[in-house]
Amino acid sequence: MSIQRYSKMVSPYILAVCLSSQGFAKGLDTLQADSPQAPATSTPLPGGQPTPTSDSVPAGPSAVQPAVQTQAPAPTPPTSDVDRLYLGSSFSWINLSGSKGDWVTGTTADIEAGYRFLTIMKKFDLFGTFRYRPTEALVQLDNREYRAIVESYLFGAKARMALNSKLSVNASAELGMSETHLNSNDSIPTIDQSLEKSGVDLNLGGGVSYLVLEKFAVGGKLTLGSGAFKSVQLGVDLRFML
Repeated sequence: MSIQRYSKMVSPYILAVCLSSQGFAKGLDTLQADSPQAPATSTPLPGGQPTPTSDSVPAGPSAVQPAVQTQAPAPTPPTSDVDRLYLGSSFSWINLSGSKGDWVTGTTADIEAGYRFLTIMKKFDLFGTFRYRPTEALVQLDNREYRAIVESYLFGAKARMALNSKLSVNASAELGMSETHLNSNDSIPTIDQSLEKSGVDLNLGGGVSYLVLEKFAVGGKLTLGSGAFKSVQLGVDLRFML
């Protein structure tokens, strides 16, 4: 058999083997591309600490932060009607004197009522007031001594400003009538009529008040008076809200 004829017979088999080898190689490449990759393992650092992976990296500035919850301020409550009307009383030291004679006074107690008719900016309250103030005095004139009772009926207005929920300051102005009643302290029944007189009095005052209970306040006040009688009154004020 000639070499040319032998090569013709063997060539088809060689071609088939080459084609089979290329397909087998292509199949291996495909299998390797499709095979899953093994998860990355963290290599421990010196000291036993593992190397941080992508799962343990802390979130940066781009991470979503939790929303900060803000609470709206509570609305200002309306002015309460609990203290629209009040009754008050005070125990005071008073210095009262008339235009004639020597007057000696000591302490007195008065009664006051007020009604709130106006509130400005939920902080300033205006009250219409009435105060009854009886004052006992000893009067000496022309070597005679008398016992006097001076009754004052005072109408006015009082302004109150709250400093906080407990403490407040106030100022007042009052105008009214004072009447004098005299009794002789000696055996002579007659009375000097120049001492037993009535007249108009003007009083200006101020003070502080502290809310001890829900409807009870304690404070102090100072009142100056002029007119038929001059007076200085300093005392403790008690107030009951209705």
